[in-house]
Amino acid sequence: MAGSPYPQGHLARRCCAAAELRALGLRTPMWNNELWRSAREAAARGLVACLALVALGIWVLVRYRSGQARLEGLILFGGLAAMGLWLLPRFVIRWSSPDTTPAVVALSRRSSASELAEAIAEEFEDDSSTVGVGWWRSVTISDRWLLHRRAFGIDLVDLDELAWAYTRVVRHYNWWIPIGADHSVVLRVLRGDDLEIGCRKQQAEPLLAEVRRRNGGARFGYEPALEEVVAEARRISANRDAGKAP
Repeated sequence: MAGSPYPQGHLARRCCAAAELRALGLRTPMWNNELWRSAREAAARGLVACLALVALGIWVLVRYRSGQARLEGLILFGGLAAMGLWLLPRFVIRWSSPDTTPAVVALSRRSSASELAEAIAEEFEDDSSTVGVGWWRSVTISDRWLLHRRAFGIDLVDLDELAWAYTRVVRHYNWWIPIGADHSVVLRVLRGDDLEIGCRKQQAEPLLAEVRRRNGGARFGYEPALEEVVAEARRISANRDAGKAP
């Protein structure tokens, strides 16, 4: 349940190995690095979506440039174009510099982002499994890391920091008539942000089972009493990182 702080232990050895490869001129190219490649692919999809919004706005402007709907067309064009142009620089930066992706920025607070990315890529090459969880979404799990690829971004979880994992089901009703349910796997960690991975019902249990196989030290299955336990463990970890007494 508890993990060692960076840069000690297993991850430090992998970072050292990555540094040795660079010294020998054997550094993994950026496009062959699993983390960088996933971040750039998500940013590329974001770029396409932004350009599509701008193009849709222009089409609306041309379609409703005259007549009674002209004002509504101008408003809709302005909203679509503004949203696309506002998001466009963000995805351009993430595509050109994948180390600016939020998940990677969070890692860089602990150690060098490039060395961590190479260490993670090496571990994925050694032993990992991938589970599809939806359109443009998949989860790759190794003994230490979980990489969640989303349509326009990525999430990264250090499984050594995993405290609790469980499946979550949100049922939807219309006038007390069940019309469906959303399924997800929730990962609660000691440091950083928790992660909720939406998936289909038949994917939730296999995904949770794979996480359990990779890290048996965490708690699995939802129990209301664990909410307080995990909150206290997070507080102790935060105090320890800040150099305070537990």
